[in-house]
Amino acid sequence: MKRYAEAYTGSPAEEYIARRGLDGEPFALGFVENPIPGHERARGMLAIPYLRPAGAKYTATIRFRCIEDHSCKDAGHGKYYSLPGDRPRLYNTKALIGGSPYVAITEGEMDALAAVACGIPAVGVAGVSGWREHFAPAFLGYETVFILADSDDAGQGIEFADKVASQLPNAKVIPMPNGHDVNSLYLSSGRDAVRNLIGL
Repeated sequence: MKRYAEAYTGSPAEEYIARRGLDGEPFALGFVENPIPGHERARGMLAIPYLRPAGAKYTATIRFRCIEDHSCKDAGHGKYYSLPGDRPRLYNTKALIGGSPYVAITEGEMDALAAVACGIPAVGVAGVSGWREHFAPAFLGYETVFILADSDDAGQGIEFADKVASQLPNAKVIPMPNGHDVNSLYLSSGRDAVRNLIGL
């Protein structure tokens, strides 16, 4: 994590995050310029460390995201790359210890960062299949859990939100406007648009 974070400033990864209207430094985002052994497939990707609440010194795992301006499918690889054998985890668990009466759950790390940029404590789940039943107890003490659902043509965002909401009695599913996820809504319409959508 440290090696990749040190390569972040001035890198294509920093430019990518800036184009999304986000700030990666508080989350120790990095750039895989010189991969450590075993991470060679992540060369040139954005490094997304899953930090423990104790801080950047304590990293549970790292996921990687392609930042090339191409169709990842056409290029023969996925948009994201997880380390072999790694299990699904919650991203940005620091949000769960802040004392807020509400928290948001997003599909993906970038949407969690966008929600945080809007002043909303948020954790990310790595895709529709990334939710696990044992995550649910971490959210049961909140007054409200906003599940921010992507609005995509395939309907996967609502599928994800409904799956999570079925396990949380305090959940409110908040669909994004047509064609948007949290990050794109924040980028196109600003912080208040996201906050107003969920009633804050």
